[in-house]
Amino acid sequence: MPQPAPVLVVTRIDDPTADLVLGELRERDVPVARFDPGADFPGQAKLAASADEGGLRGSIVTRTRSLDLARIRSVYWRQPTPYTAPGHLDTMTGRWVADQSRFGLGGVLAALPGARYLNHPWRNRDAEYKPAQLATAAACGLAIPRTLMTNDLTDTRTFASANAVVYKPFWSTPYRSLDGVAQTVWTDTVEPGALDERSRPPPIFFKYAWTRISTPSGWCSGRSTSR
Repeated sequence: MPQPAPVLVVTRIDDPTADLVLGELRERDVPVARFDPGADFPGQAKLAASADEGGLRGSIVTRTRSLDLARIRSVYWRQPTPYTAPGHLDTMTGRWVADQSRFGLGGVLAALPGARYLNHPWRNRDAEYKPAQLATAAACGLAIPRTLMTNDLTDTRTFASANAVVYKPFWSTPYRSLDGVAQTVWTDTVEPGALDERSRPPPIFFKYAWTRISTPSGWCSGRSTSR
């Protein structure tokens, strides 16, 4: 009797949300494989894929699993590690290797024949930019909080003096201290007096703040639910 087709969970090793999903799938005897392409490839995983008139076929082999690309029935795409290169490579070569991995393996993972995606990585990418999220919400007639996106310290202080605000990064970038300890930038309230030159990083780390709302809402099936 053939084995059921597996579910592929694409995420980093330290993802507690994915851990819950993986546990539930195993409780239901659903075959599941966890894969972090940015961390596992090319050093710890092998890709062998081909494409012809019949479509895409091949396999991904990790230290513990061999995955037939044509048999993966669904993909839970969470938060994989960004593609990196082996540390012994120089900067330019490493960047080239990382790009080849992202467009090669990443392209294969985005085109698995017959797989259902939650969500497709390209749709995730389209929705990842917070300014675009806010603009889209406003265009749909949804109420959005007042928001400031700037690297101008004076504008930030003025906004924080006139509003109760919180700070939130644009993106959850992996961040470590000089001694290698993982750091987390929490979404937190900001007092005007706490803002100094450290609050004015280069544009790639723009500040993002909005008026604090007393009853945050979540959206599910088109209905707003307070929590």
